[in-house]
Amino acid sequence: MTSMHRKYLHVIRTSEVAAWISHHEDDQPRKAEIFARTQGGVQHLETDVPDDNPTEELLIRLVFHLGHFSPRPCSLDRQFDPSMTYGLLALLRHWCRVHDVDLGRLLRQAYPDESLSTENFEEIVDQAEWEGIEYPRPDDRYQTRRLLLALRELGYGEIAKVLTGVIRTLP
Repeated sequence: MTSMHRKYLHVIRTSEVAAWISHHEDDQPRKAEIFARTQGGVQHLETDVPDDNPTEELLIRLVFHLGHFSPRPCSLDRQFDPSMTYGLLALLRHWCRVHDVDLGRLLRQAYPDESLSTENFEEIVDQAEWEGIEYPRPDDRYQTRRLLLALRELGYGEIAKVLTGVIRTLP
């Protein structure tokens, strides 16, 4: 499973950059996921950083020198890359709301051994909207198939499998 919840030491979001600093053990380097806005998309990078609170300037320099470009807005009509995880999860939440499907129940069914909650999704959606996202029309079956495909492509096969079962029960 691709992680939806991590222990963050520091979160930065300005008009130019968004970053999450985390670590798993005290003796490990700090990991950062960094996004910077640019014309037509974002620059994205996952890397180590020297401390818990790097400067915005350092983050921007790192992401533009070492990161990769990813087009935005995030849309089910585009090819997904790993930097679009927040957009994909926001699209999943949107689909669940439109189709009156309980996202929390969906997550529990997909990952019964994990303590996932929908509380994380407010921050996830905020990030997706900061990056740029395009929500599909609610009744579009093609977009539903694209959502399932994107979930599988980005490592959320368990959710896609449970969602496929849910879709079969919808009117």
